[in-house]
Amino acid sequence: MRFKANKDQLEAVVKMLGMMLDSFPAETIEEEVFEEIVNKVFIKLQAKSLQIYCNNNSWAFSLNAIEAKCIHIFFKNTYMDEVNYHYEAHQLRKIFNEIDKIYGRIKAKNSPNRGLVTESPVYRLDSPSR
Repeated sequence: MRFKANKDQLEAVVKMLGMMLDSFPAETIEEEVFEEIVNKVFIKLQAKSLQIYCNNNSWAFSLNAIEAKCIHIFFKNTYMDEVNYHYEAHQLRKIFNEIDKIYGRIKAKNSPNRGLVTESPVYRLDSPSR
């Protein structure tokens, strides 16, 4: 996915992602996996935002499918201070909404039986009791 941004927008996204990563450290191994990928995205965007010059007056950036999905999950499971950081939150929400259009509504065919889904049954798909 490609996102167009100017320097101020990109710096706002970097600032908000940095604050969210600092405020919500991973507590489980699953969260660590997402945090590592989101941190790599943060570093990539931070390096891009530090560029003094850019091509065609744009600080556009791209996220691959894994990065976009991890940002989506991270965003859904963390808190963003939209009152004190209105502009930054707005820029990150725009990115989330674009990701959500593509990946947010994907459901697995067997989603009611998934072990990672909340309120799911306790049996596994490969359980002999089925």
